[in-house]
Amino acid sequence: MSPQEAVVPAAHSGAAAFPCPQSWLLYEGEVPLALSKVAATGRGWWSVEASALEQIHVPAERLEPVGKSCVGPELADTFPTLVMTDADSTLLEGEVIDELAELAGVRDEVEAITAAAMRGEIDFSQSLRRRVNLLAGLPATAIEDVGASLSLMPGAGDLIIWAHEVGAKFGVVSGGFAEVLGPLADALGIDFLLANRLEVDGGVLTGRTVGPVVDARAKVDALNTWSGGQPGLVVAAGDGSNDIAMLRSAGMGVAFCAKPAVREATSSRLDLRRLDAVVGLLGHSLP
Repeated sequence: MSPQEAVVPAAHSGAAAFPCPQSWLLYEGEVPLALSKVAATGRGWWSVEASALEQIHVPAERLEPVGKSCVGPELADTFPTLVMTDADSTLLEGEVIDELAELAGVRDEVEAITAAAMRGEIDFSQSLRRRVNLLAGLPATAIEDVGASLSLMPGAGDLIIWAHEVGAKFGVVSGGFAEVLGPLADALGIDFLLANRLEVDGGVLTGRTVGPVVDARAKVDALNTWSGGQPGLVVAAGDGSNDIAMLRSAGMGVAFCAKPAVREATSSRLDLRRLDAVVGLLGHSLP
C-alpha cells in the first residue's frame, strides 16, 4: 500500500500519563537457560517481564538491561493497531539533512544545529529554517542521490513486517523531507508518511520549505489521526526532543538510543541499536 502523506488536523498535544500494568526488561545476547520459559526472544536480544525476573531471583549483577518498557493498559493484553517512528536516527541510521549538507559543503554547520535541536536547546522550527537555509543553491538532483544512499536502522524492516503481521499499520513522521523519504516508504510498504517538503526553483533548493513545519505538535496530531483517536494502542519510537510529546502520548513510547532529555521525559527506553527489539519491549518474540 502506498503511504498516505497526511495533512493532519489540530488535536490535543498533551501527554497521556499511562499506568504500567506491564514492564519488560530487555537484554542483549542469548537468553539464560533459567529464563528461557518466560522470556521473549529476537535476533541478538531477549526480554523478560520485570515481575518474573524478580521471582526467579537472578543476581542483578549478572544482567545489564539495554532497554525497559512501560506498557500502557490498552496494550498489555493485545497487539498495537499502529506502530510509528521518527525517521532520522530511528528508522534510518543517519540524518537526511546532514547528508544533504555534505553535498552542499556545509555539514559541520548543519550538524551543530541538528545536535542543539535534538538536545532541546533550539526550537525545532527555528533550527529547521536555519539548516534548510544553508542548503540554498544545492541542485535538486542531490535529493535523489541522498535517497539512494540511505541505510535502514538494523531491525527496521523486521519491525515493519511484524507490525503488518499482527494487523497494525506502520507510520513514519519526520522533521526530514518527504522528497527523500517517499520512495523509501513505498519500497518498505509503510502505510503513513508525514514529513517536511523542500522548495525547489529552477532545479535548485531555495533554502526554504513548503507548507507547515512537521514539529512536535504535528507528530502528536499524526499519532491521533492515524490511530483513529486511540493513542493507547500505539507504539511509537523516536530519539529527539521533538519526539517527546509523541512518545508520551502513545500506549508505549520508546526513547530509542536517545538524548538524555528524551530518556528522562519518557518511561520506556531502548539503548540497543536494533529497532526490532521494540517488539521485545512489548513482551513478544520474533522468529
